[in-house]
Amino acid sequence: MCIVIATAIRFAADHWLGRGLVPMAPFYPAVLIATLVAGYEAGLITMAASVLLGWWAFTPPEFSWRVSSEADRVSLVVFAGALGLILLAAEAYRRALGRLEEEEHRREMMVAELGHRVKNKLSTVYALLRLELRPYPEIWQKVEARMRSLAETDAFVVRGEEEGATLRELLLLTLAPYDTSRLKLRLNDDVLIPPKPATILALMFHELTTNAAKHGALSHDCGQIAVTSHVSGHRVEMEWSESGGPMVTAPKHRGFGTGFLDRALKPYRGHVELKFEQSGLVCRMSFELTERPERNAAQPAKAAGANA
Repeated sequence: MCIVIATAIRFAADHWLGRGLVPMAPFYPAVLIATLVAGYEAGLITMAASVLLGWWAFTPPEFSWRVSSEADRVSLVVFAGALGLILLAAEAYRRALGRLEEEEHRREMMVAELGHRVKNKLSTVYALLRLELRPYPEIWQKVEARMRSLAETDAFVVRGEEEGATLRELLLLTLAPYDTSRLKLRLNDDVLIPPKPATILALMFHELTTNAAKHGALSHDCGQIAVTSHVSGHRVEMEWSESGGPMVTAPKHRGFGTGFLDRALKPYRGHVELKFEQSGLVCRMSFELTERPERNAAQPAKAAGANA
């Protein structure tokens, strides 16, 4: 098909524009498309047919295997060489794309397996705690609610959301296992985040929440977390500010969590700044949304509710 279409375009150009005014240009995309779609062998066949057709039909004297001048011979060699380079580049790109698809499939399988294992372990812990806390129903009710919130957060990260989630929903979903009355939200525009960046933000909020529970505001009974946001066009700016917790200091070594926060928003032209103030951690982040999705009005919000 590529050879036939390229040849037809070349003959049409000779008829409408004049013989020889359009060189062998239609055969270049023919080789490129054939290689990308069908592989190296198809590209090689297209290249060979293009060179033979260019030699026989379009090199003076036309419809002859003779070449009238040295310049035409050089032009034919250059044409064949250019097609060869296109063939090699297209095949290299096709193989690289194949490796990326394999890697993406492997990662999807790993994420699914890890999600399955986490779910199983959480179910085991759930069963053990239920057994041990059976004599203490009030304590069990509190623990059960927090474990269910943890399970919902893990499920969101593993499966993603078909329609994304708002910033408020992501924050409440992540902080649901804790006392959400200590979360103060001042969201000027509670924008709906598409599925992929919503998953990234959920992981980032989870990292910040875990650090706050271990070392920051959530490790003290009087600690609080304030989150503000501002949206300008497609640019979203947020600030996570902790207060009322222990005095924090910048870590001496960059761990996985800090590295993840630094890199997480780069695909969305994002930037993250961490400041370890005496009053608590301050995390400023900004990123761009290439699209502003609209949620179906009939689709209920899946995040946990809270008075914030």
